[in-house]
Amino acid sequence: RYISDDFGICRIVSIASGISAQASVIKRIPKGCVTSPTYRWQEGAWSTKNGYPSAIAIYEQRLDFAATPAAPRTIWFSTLGAYTNFEPGYLVDGSFAYTIGGSESQNKIIWLKGGSRGLHIGALGEEYSSRSTTAGEAIGALNVAFKRDTQIGSKDVRAIAPDGKPIFISRDGARIFEIAYAFDQDRNAPRELSLPSEHLGASGFEEIVWQGAPLRIGWVRRGGGDVAQLIYDPQEEVLGWSWLPVAGGIVESMAVSKDAAGQVDIVTMVVQREVNGSTVRFVEEIALSYGVLTGAQPISEAVHLFASTVIVPGAATDTFAVPHLEGEEVYVWTDQGELGPVTVTGGSVTVAAAVSRATIGLFDATHSAMTLDVKGQAQDGATLGRQKRVKAFGMRLHRTAAIEARMIESNFGEVDVVSPFIDITNRSVPSDLLNGSSGVVDAPIPSGWAREVSYEFRPVGGAPATIAGIVPIIETAGG
Repeated sequence: RYISDDFGICRIVSIASGISAQASVIKRIPKGCVTSPTYRWQEGAWSTKNGYPSAIAIYEQRLDFAATPAAPRTIWFSTLGAYTNFEPGYLVDGSFAYTIGGSESQNKIIWLKGGSRGLHIGALGEEYSSRSTTAGEAIGALNVAFKRDTQIGSKDVRAIAPDGKPIFISRDGARIFEIAYAFDQDRNAPRELSLPSEHLGASGFEEIVWQGAPLRIGWVRRGGGDVAQLIYDPQEEVLGWSWLPVAGGIVESMAVSKDAAGQVDIVTMVVQREVNGSTVRFVEEIALSYGVLTGAQPISEAVHLFASTVIVPGAATDTFAVPHLEGEEVYVWTDQGELGPVTVTGGSVTVAAAVSRATIGLFDATHSAMTLDVKGQAQDGATLGRQKRVKAFGMRLHRTAAIEARMIESNFGEVDVVSPFIDITNRSVPSDLLNGSSGVVDAPIPSGWAREVSYEFRPVGGAPATIAGIVPIIETAGG
């Protein structure tokens, strides 16, 4: 007859005195402990007294927890394949706990993240990774090893690992790092992904999420309430950053989830806005642009407005209900082109033509892209630092409805000379937006003589625009 195994579990429900308590038996107590006192007992690691873990991950069929207030550098691993079983075991597949020691640091563990080469651990002052000392075996109590990878330190934000290599925000909040295996060093080593655009971290990085499909994009919430985009594909050696203002809103939180079909990732943001004199919060999705770029969708379905709603009426109409933007000036992108701006009055707007599809929302007038100093090659060398002027330039556009550009001349110690924006496409938006225009257009915006010449581009309301390349015609002084 089964009596008990080597240990039992009970939950204390009340305390009578310093040496007496009432408890409920969770797992039968060994008989020897019932008939006589024992010193072989221990408090549970998690409780209202000791606190509960603040980091969690699933790795190699184990549920992993870490960092209670009482044990900030301890990680608890469930039994292999049994996520709710944390009973102590003595086999390689049993539950176990590990405390990262070392007199040089007592920094709390911030995050756990499974990677392609082990479980990664981010702490306040350093980063670690685990591995199995036995090839082909999952980590366990008898074969686990931990190694410190960096001494950067992590911000109290979840890390991501889009390619099995963790990407995290540094302790100072100003930088973003990836930890990857370096063959030349035979160890995991950090790489600063934010270095090419380090100015974006001046206001602090607050949160990072990853969108894997249809395009690979990291979305980073910044301290000022706007968003930065990380374009990163190590296989193609692509790394780029851009800044995304959100039409005056303040992004408070972000998340990524699958769509209903499970095919693409949807980025959702909680955005604080001032609408009609009141502070409100919207749950906004970042629209997917991939279908419009590839031609799978007509450009009338492009969504480039914020806090927007897409309306497809049963019959063409010129009146639409948008009560969530009462009192705001909105833009209206339709199958008849851009019909804004108009002001929402009484919860609705009336546009200048009856349309069969309308995207109605806020337009961000600060949303633009500017080149660095336009460089070229003269007969006697490069144009860098020399007086020059851009006589004209060509632009290759892809599925573009409308776009504006202007020229900026810069000389050291002088006020920049900025031209007005002009329409580059130089045509009215077609009445039926089934196809965007692709090809090369001339941009007749000549500059004067200057040490540096840049060009700035901006969208026209909700009209989509994609620039594939710029070819300037440059003349230099003296040659």
